[in-house]
Amino acid sequence: MALLAYADISAWQPANVDWQAYKQWSSIVAIRSSYGVGYEDAHYKAYRSGAEAAGLRIIHYHYAYPGINSAVDEANWQHKTVGPIGANDLLMLDYEEGNARANASWALAFLTQQEANYGGKLPLIYASDGYVRSRLQDARLARYPLVLADWQYTPSERPACPPPWQSYIAVQYTDKQTNVPGIAGAIDANVWLGDTAQGDDMAITINSPGVASFFEEVDAAHWKCKSNGNIVQGEILKFYQRNNGLLLFGLPLSNEVSLDAQGNVKQYMERACLVYNPSHSLDNPPGSSDVYTAHVYSDGALGEDPLIPKLEATITQLQSQSSDPTDAAKLAQIKAIVG
Repeated sequence: MALLAYADISAWQPANVDWQAYKQWSSIVAIRSSYGVGYEDAHYKAYRSGAEAAGLRIIHYHYAYPGINSAVDEANWQHKTVGPIGANDLLMLDYEEGNARANASWALAFLTQQEANYGGKLPLIYASDGYVRSRLQDARLARYPLVLADWQYTPSERPACPPPWQSYIAVQYTDKQTNVPGIAGAIDANVWLGDTAQGDDMAITINSPGVASFFEEVDAAHWKCKSNGNIVQGEILKFYQRNNGLLLFGLPLSNEVSLDAQGNVKQYMERACLVYNPSHSLDNPPGSSDVYTAHVYSDGALGEDPLIPKLEATITQLQSQSSDPTDAAKLAQIKAIVG
């Protein structure tokens, strides 16, 4: 899967962002919402409005001043500033100050309060390796996903993860990224690595990079393939979206094909056959959901390749047209292999 880079922006960047251009580069953006207590980023409202209109996933981040305010007050100020967020959006604590009160206890108090403010959604924490090792040595912090600042300027590099964390959700690899579509000047840039505890890092929407080149969104429950007109819909579409079907399964080669009177269906993709069978009356692969992948190139099983019946029909037709016993025998051998 290609690296998913994303920008980290605030009032230090230009007020005007071309969000339609930006979403061709990334499906995520980190926006500073607030800092301290009583301060909202000057560009936050405009940035958020544009990013939401473009269908982007937003990381709303708060820059902390532990030397001035209590952690609970700052968490509540961000909550007041941001309000409700999208289902896939995230909150983040930007932790950089060198004050003596900028320690693990302050960070934990902020994150715990924000987790409560947002009904159990885990906020992220942003910090550098050195900062983590010198100030954040509390095992209780490790449940909150880490965005590691490591300005090695190479997005493909994966620096060591400082304890108490065992992994990080993203890496900020530079503070001087240029030529980002829609944003003038240099910005902080990150690589998103995903985290199953936070949701589906493989998930795609119609606004994910490249998806709109292959699909048209008819409505929330139906995508139409631009190259052949086939529709991916309903539960199969949800499964396709959750698992980045464009990458794993390819384009749809058919519409849904009915399997029985109970509403179970299958759909052929370029690299798989997807089956909707919520009762598991037809098959029950270990750990499968209502939709699962079926084997292909099998003799009559759920995922039988759609070319097999066509090849068998062609062979049968050739057999009926041939009077040569040798040809008939060869065709019979071919049919046995195909079937």
